[in-house]
Amino acid sequence: MENISTISKKITIVKKQNYLIISAYADDIEEFAESVQSMIAEGWQLNGGISSSTSMLYQSLRKI
Repeated sequence: MENISTISKKITIVKKQNYLIISAYADDIEEFAESVQSMIAEGWQLNGGISSSTSMLYQSLRKI
């Protein structure tokens, strides 16, 4: 089961039970960072560094 949510028009989160990916356009880096911080506050842990492709940013997180 896949859970895709859009926090705002700028941030998309694809979430499975123990893994999620946050994505946003590079111009929306402030909202992107706030979303990552929010997930960390909910107990998610970073899973590697930020990735990028064209003008998009991606961050994966996991929950143990």
